[in-house]
Amino acid sequence: MNFVALMTAVILKLNVMFPAGGAAMEQVVLRWVHIFAAIVWVGALYYTAIVVMPGMMKLDPAIRGKAALVLMPRAAAVGRFGAAITWLAGFRYFMIYAQTDAANAGDPSLAWRWIGIWFACWVVAFAIFMGALQSGKLSPAILNLLALIVTVAAAWVNLTLVAGPATSNRTLCISVGGGIGTMMFLAAWGIVWRAQKKTIAWVRAAVEQGTPLPPEFMKVQQTLGVVVIIGCWLTIPLLFFMEAASHFPFLSGN
Repeated sequence: MNFVALMTAVILKLNVMFPAGGAAMEQVVLRWVHIFAAIVWVGALYYTAIVVMPGMMKLDPAIRGKAALVLMPRAAAVGRFGAAITWLAGFRYFMIYAQTDAANAGDPSLAWRWIGIWFACWVVAFAIFMGALQSGKLSPAILNLLALIVTVAAAWVNLTLVAGPATSNRTLCISVGGGIGTMMFLAAWGIVWRAQKKTIAWVRAAVEQGTPLPPEFMKVQQTLGVVVIIGCWLTIPLLFFMEAASHFPFLSGN
């Protein structure tokens, strides 16, 4: 029996049966979109931190400006839209888990209470970090330490207020992983994109019109560098909690 005949025989013996109902299809599509968009977003983040930023510093200033005009607009678009799609798909997935736990508890209104607490915790954490960053008074090392502290604090408050007999490991894990992702999403649009718009405009004026770069150019570049580095190491706990939601049940609300 040749290979084609063998594979045909194997395939014909398979019993393929997709789950019935739209809920299962919605969840698999959401998961696929979420994972794919996250790969694009985080891949662009790591590529920027490991390849683009160190490489650009080694180029001649004139070439660096021209290269930045080619790379930065595309990298900025990939980062912010990848972040948006990742967050939207993930938030809907989190809603499904929270609503399922609330229904199992016999009180569907619990889902929105949990989501409200979750959102408030992580938005406040982001606001604290953004305020410290915009003050311009803290060094990169202190900003990294602050990011770690507010992330741990937000996770602790979130778990303390959301955990209960009805909340499952998957809901609790995603509340932390998704919370970290929310901070990164807000940073992508609220910090990084605002800084990138300024940088692109300044570099374009310098390359095309010979306009000198403004004094605040280096400060904005430093801000971008700090946020990109923080985003990179935040993906480590984020991925752990996302994987633990289905494959490492260690959290319980009991």
